[in-house]
Amino acid sequence: MLDIGFVEFACDGESPAELDRLLRAMGFALTHRHRLKNVALYRQGDIDLLLNQEENGPAHSFFLMHGLAICGVGLRVDDPPAMVDRIREYLGGTVEHLANPGELNIPGVHDLGGSMIFLLDGRTGAPAFHEVDFEEVAGQPPVESARLLEIDHYSQAVAPTDFLTSLLFYRALFGFSLDEQVDIIDPHGTVRSRSL
Repeated sequence: MLDIGFVEFACDGESPAELDRLLRAMGFALTHRHRLKNVALYRQGDIDLLLNQEENGPAHSFFLMHGLAICGVGLRVDDPPAMVDRIREYLGGTVEHLANPGELNIPGVHDLGGSMIFLLDGRTGAPAFHEVDFEEVAGQPPVESARLLEIDHYSQAVAPTDFLTSLLFYRALFGFSLDEQVDIIDPHGTVRSRSL
């Protein structure tokens, strides 16, 4: 099994309030806050979206480089230790552990764009990431659900020079197979697209 457990946004300044309004308009509710960090969890159906407003760390560095953007994705995997070993084998031991003492230690790896891919424990009976590090938020105004159920895919833009390298990265680490390449004509030039 390999599916999307959460998507994390790096935000700062006015962007958290703007993103909060957008997410609430889309039917997401603020349900949890991290116990130790300035990170909020918005949920709808089986979709978990994190807004990371930390002023230090990888998310803040990503924000300084890219502005409001997705800085991390949590993927649920059936065998996290085996996946960590696979990543170490292919990338020479570059698995990171960013947890502070007392936090759920979720291993992660930087992708080619600099964002993080976190490996969540998807085994039966494993605690969900928010059950350990987050506390429920009480007294939030009700939000009308838009009946969004799950994230079925996400896209990543890479520089043309990184296109083939990124395909190899995802194939080697996660065993993804490739669909046919599609070239999309754009006013600024041809955009290559390929689904994995």
